[in-house]
Amino acid sequence: MAVRNPYLHGTAATPLSTPTQRIDVALATVVRSGPDRMDVRCHEGVKWTVAGLNELMQARRAVAGGVPQRVLVVLPEELDFELSTMTTEHYDPADLGKHCRAEAWVVRNTFNARLHEVYFSYFPSPVPSVAFMTESEALVWLEGQ
Repeated sequence: MAVRNPYLHGTAATPLSTPTQRIDVALATVVRSGPDRMDVRCHEGVKWTVAGLNELMQARRAVAGGVPQRVLVVLPEELDFELSTMTTEHYDPADLGKHCRAEAWVVRNTFNARLHEVYFSYFPSPVPSVAFMTESEALVWLEGQ
């Protein structure tokens, strides 16, 4: 018998209410997967823009509901992006800690790993942030945060 995750589906004891449990935006689906964890699953075939990343960060804040989360970010296999996304700081250091306490990035390939490395060398994350090739590795690290 399958067990339903109450953070994803709600139950009579834990109805879906605030914070929002799932938000779909242009770049990704953001899901509350536990009391202090959220998953950001980026969509394949979508071009990343600054506006899209702003929308994604707003969704992350809404799903967190004021509780700093351990965040799993799963990038698409093929990442298409406007250059401006790599030259813009997307994390407000004063704000990020209010909804994120650590980020595990599943980069999936060496190209995405290099992009992650370059971006965060210019804009260091204000929270612990590590890139992994696989989701299983990322989850092991994230559980320890």
